[in-house]
Amino acid sequence: YVEPNGFTYRDDSILVRYYVNTYPATASVSSPELFETVAVTRPVILETQHYHTIKADGNWQGANGSTRGADILKAALKTMRATYIGYHGHADVWLSENRQLAGELANLVGYWFIPTKLKTTEWKAGQPVTIELTVQNEGVAPAYVRYTASLKLVNIATGAEQVLPLPEADPRQWLPGKETVLKTTVTLPAAVAAGQYALRLGLKREVAGQDTQPVELGLKESGRHTDGFYQVVDVVKVQ
Repeated sequence: YVEPNGFTYRDDSILVRYYVNTYPATASVSSPELFETVAVTRPVILETQHYHTIKADGNWQGANGSTRGADILKAALKTMRATYIGYHGHADVWLSENRQLAGELANLVGYWFIPTKLKTTEWKAGQPVTIELTVQNEGVAPAYVRYTASLKLVNIATGAEQVLPLPEADPRQWLPGKETVLKTTVTLPAAVAAGQYALRLGLKREVAGQDTQPVELGLKESGRHTDGFYQVVDVVKVQ
């Protein structure tokens, strides 16, 4: 009933002592096959045992669960290919004891797109430019929404901008643990002035009919601009 009707699964028993002892091979996930059937098309949810109980049972030891616990949680996350994580406990306690781990889990859960290469042919006004973009998904799950990808040229001297959509990019196909190479062509408008430009890359989600919600990428935060685009090439010469 769950699968054909578009529902998803949630496992609330991660790091429960019985399941840790009974299902060590799947990191306390008792029914991994359920998540395999739905994770490709819809997000699944991981929830842990009560945090204080995990510690009392001896299944969470050391800062960030480094002695025991974090390895089980990460393995369960990968097994379930979860997009959401819930934990029972006070946020201030959890974060004070596991701040580094919380950051790692935030990147690991769901998708985590890391552009690794960008190749282009020469930029000439009014002419097609071949784009080759390589993206690695370092998360455990795919994206379930078709976000829109774009390049943006910003004139270094004048600040004039030119957005170039990449309609062939479909982040839903950027699967976890795999490298995806997008090869496409964009045409630079003839009205774009010659000069030096910064080249930026952005991924956005459509909200109320407009691409207004930026999606964070695995690139340096220093290169991220307020509009959600990341600077990937400092100087591009447009002829």
